[in-house]
Amino acid sequence: MNKREVISSIKTERARWNALVAQVDDDRMLQPEVDGGWSGKDIVAHVIWYEREMVGMLKSRVLPGSNLWALPVHERNAAVHEEINDLTLQEVRAWDDRTFAALIDQLELLPEEGTSTPRTSSVCLSSGFRGR
Repeated sequence: MNKREVISSIKTERARWNALVAQVDDDRMLQPEVDGGWSGKDIVAHVIWYEREMVGMLKSRVLPGSNLWALPVHERNAAVHEEINDLTLQEVRAWDDRTFAALIDQLELLPEEGTSTPRTSSVCLSSGFRGR
């Protein structure tokens, strides 16, 4: 895939995600229905947290960003949930819009060779990524 195809694919999948989330009304988005008491709002905010991390990584060309990456997945997810838990649904939606736009902006800035190889290490090296 070239850069344009990667970005197009991400936008297409994001539109599918947005359509799926739009099917859930606001009251239901706030109900803690998933194991561990997570609501739909929490799940969306959780996804945004990871997208925000990608934006930071793309801007700085440094892997990884947050210290939470050093934690096992379950602990990291619990810490992310704690961080995002107090956000309102409106704040999550606004954060979602800003973060996705920033993600696309950063992907647009990548050199073509940074998106055309299937090997993550090659992408990182060719795009100038470095360790912390």
